[in-house]
Amino acid sequence: MTTTPLFGVRATHDDHTAHLALDGEMDMEAVAVFHSQVCLCLSSRPEALVLDLGRLSFCDCAGLNLLLWARERALESGASFTLRHVRTQPGRLFAVSGTAHLLGTGQSTVTLAS
Repeated sequence: MTTTPLFGVRATHDDHTAHLALDGEMDMEAVAVFHSQVCLCLSSRPEALVLDLGRLSFCDCAGLNLLLWARERALESGASFTLRHVRTQPGRLFAVSGTAHLLGTGQSTVTLAS
């Protein structure tokens, strides 16, 4: 019997930007996959790392720590860091945890998708 992964990442690159599209649930099970994809993307020295959260249905504190880690790695490597299409549940987590400003999801810049 095979099980469907609860988390997936699709990486693409264009010009000087690395894009990661996240899908499913970002929790402890996502750590290894996400970590390796971020490291791989940043190894090409992009000017920007853009994470699309439009298909991310759930994010817990482990997922939040991963996003904060990715932001830190991107900034350390000289790349900008952007989250796009933040859905309601992750957006609430960012707000309640006080990390929305670090992740660039302030009211003036975020569009919450349902």
